[in-house]
Amino acid sequence: MAVNTFKKDCKHTSSKIRGLALRNLCSFKSADYVNTVLPVIRELLNDVEPYVRKTAIMGLLKVFYVDPALIIQDDTLINTLSILIKDSDSLVSTNALLALDEILISEGGIPLNSKLCLYLIRRLKEYNEWSQTIILDMLYRYSP
Repeated sequence: MAVNTFKKDCKHTSSKIRGLALRNLCSFKSADYVNTVLPVIRELLNDVEPYVRKTAIMGLLKVFYVDPALIIQDDTLINTLSILIKDSDSLVSTNALLALDEILISEGGIPLNSKLCLYLIRRLKEYNEWSQTIILDMLYRYSP
């Protein structure tokens, strides 16, 4: 019953309610809920509000910890995270960067290329100190 309530609240007009509903929906650590949560996450990854997108990224990471194979095999989710790295909101961008790196850790993390590295360097001043540290750490792995 709670799952249906959270799913309904994920369509609420308030971005805070959508984000909090998604956060609670993703907090169930059972493989039974993965198929219920994944369509909601897919939809909210493209939400207009940055808070909801950020929460959807972290929810996707929680689903990854429950069922990694499901997320790794889904190219659309990987592509969506790649697109969200270039989001205008710096927190969304950082969370997408971290989530994608965590999901692709078995392949060595995010495949860094010169275009992505230059993009991150140009935007570095927009990020907070924590995000700058993460980005610089990732850039350290890049070898041209």
